[in-house]
Amino acid sequence: MALGVGIAPVPDMLEKGINVALGTDGVASGGSLDMWKEMRHARLLHKLKDPRAMPASTVLEMGTVNGARALGINAGMLEAGRLADIIVVDLKQPQFLSSKLVTTLVNGTSGCDVKTTLVNGKILDGKS
Repeated sequence: MALGVGIAPVPDMLEKGINVALGTDGVASGGSLDMWKEMRHARLLHKLKDPRAMPASTVLEMGTVNGARALGINAGMLEAGRLADIIVVDLKQPQFLSSKLVTTLVNGTSGCDVKTTLVNGKILDGKS
């Protein structure tokens, strides 16, 4: 979107069983390294054509499970035997007052809402 080079037919790709993953591409081409923004943009862009095209749960999987699968990493969800990088989001903020948690997270979260990050079982303090 930022470069104006077209729109990948993500809903069609998913329907064909293609593993579509999301990531950030650096601030030079995307303006942000915030995965929450990437998920929100992916969802909203495809909803322009079909309001049912990109459920929040699908987009969250694209940013987690599908990304790990694309990299060949046994991660992306909390299960015994998988790598577990975890974030903690402060849900006491006004944008999270909804009964649809996944939709609310994808639509309204930004990196600023992440209060704690654990990578490989270690809490990151932002100084490392």
